[in-house]
Amino acid sequence: MNYSEMVVRWEGILDRSVLAFHHLCFICGVLAFLWAASLPFAVSASPGLSEIVGGVLAGGVVLGLADAFGVAFRYAIFGDIKLFPSWTLTAYLPVSEPVDSETSIQPDEDLVQRTAGEGVSGLWDVEIDSSFGAMSVVFHLVEKGGKLTGSVEGSLFKPMQIEGGAIEDGLAQWKTTSTEPMAMTLGFVARFTGDQVSGEADFGEHGQGQISGARRGSKSVSSENRAGSGFAPMAYVERRRETIPVADVSPELRPVVEELGLEGNCRQLVEEGWTIIENAVDPDFVSRLRRTLIEGLPLDATGSANAFMLLGKDPVYAEAVLNPKVLAMAEFSVGRGSLLGSLAGTIRSKGAAPLELHSDQELFPAPFPEHNMMLTACWVLDDFTHEAGATRVVPGSHRLLRHPMEAEAVDESAGLAMECSAGSIAFWDGRVWHGNTSRTIDGQRVALHASYYRLLMRPGEDYSDVADDLIATYGQPMSTLLGREDFLYTKGYDYVNDYARFTQTTNNSKS
Repeated sequence: MNYSEMVVRWEGILDRSVLAFHHLCFICGVLAFLWAASLPFAVSASPGLSEIVGGVLAGGVVLGLADAFGVAFRYAIFGDIKLFPSWTLTAYLPVSEPVDSETSIQPDEDLVQRTAGEGVSGLWDVEIDSSFGAMSVVFHLVEKGGKLTGSVEGSLFKPMQIEGGAIEDGLAQWKTTSTEPMAMTLGFVARFTGDQVSGEADFGEHGQGQISGARRGSKSVSSENRAGSGFAPMAYVERRRETIPVADVSPELRPVVEELGLEGNCRQLVEEGWTIIENAVDPDFVSRLRRTLIEGLPLDATGSANAFMLLGKDPVYAEAVLNPKVLAMAEFSVGRGSLLGSLAGTIRSKGAAPLELHSDQELFPAPFPEHNMMLTACWVLDDFTHEAGATRVVPGSHRLLRHPMEAEAVDESAGLAMECSAGSIAFWDGRVWHGNTSRTIDGQRVALHASYYRLLMRPGEDYSDVADDLIATYGQPMSTLLGREDFLYTKGYDYVNDYARFTQTTNNSKS
């Protein structure tokens, strides 16, 4: 729940508390009236007229005083006077749970419903043209009795509560206080005319800005994207200060890992540098992926083949790189927002020579970083055995944080074969030493290797020519893999207008 939503929630609680208190005062007054009016009959079996009138008058005075107390309390909070409380139960219904989103500035539907028809109350989409640049913000406004409350929310600043807000004849003034990412007091003077708003924002020593905008939902709101980078500005994102430890699953990822049953795989990947998800997909997908690879990879004279840059050549490749289990393992190993570094297919036939031990972080100088930078997901499309030329891995070698020496690289006795059946997915850490065994049996060993990089790394393959089509087809997960959801290497990125994307990127880099 963001700050503005919290304010609205507590305003709802305050509203209902005031109404309940007014009801309580009135009911107590009625009970006191009945008690005072009946008191003469309790004292005497046949009271006189003066005693009866006196009891009624005394009860009326007590009722008036009790109700006046409730009226005064209501006036102190709401600024209006109602002699008798409303008996409708609507105000006592709970406020609906607001929707929390980290991806875009969303309307507070509860606020819209509660403030409908109350002057300028509601949501206003606003642009502030300032020395910081053009900032897109949202005014969450509540107008009551000439007072203005609510919040100002955007990408650059944490949601700020409106302080000292007042409005008269459409002219409003208020101030807000920002604590993150920088501390400052902002003053606003806004003129509301119909569904339009204009005015000035005062940033103190940081200059001033011009306000222009319109009520959300009105025809005046332009659908033009104000962010020059090609994506809509995000709502404020809370900054993560600390790095997620190597062996820990982030709070965002934990439910996914548990649902997919990957806890053991994550643990093995951390401890040994490799793991296998057995029978990860159905046989039909395995057959389709294998057939596509064989048809698209021309064999050399030895009956083997290698091909790169496969994404975009067939939908089956996109389905493979977006597999939920693979994405979960990638996020665990190389962080949230990881990129697709490369996608390669291999076919190995009988007689294929062994591949010497190496680490995939070949371009990193030793010592390697404590956090893994690259993860390979190998789609096993034929049974992996020692005789079939399976990948060979040296468990625990990733903790050495270095490349294998020459003698270590050619030691064919080191490590073990990652034996598993077709339809499995084998993973290995970018620092772990691995190679493969010689293929000594007939047939082919077909595999697809997808490499995932931490978001700060430059991918090994460039898919910019097909990225737009892929994103249009597969949505945000593909956009993330192709680097379109972070601000790095983005031409025209508006740091000020979309500061939250910067924060989200830095948060992801710490996972």
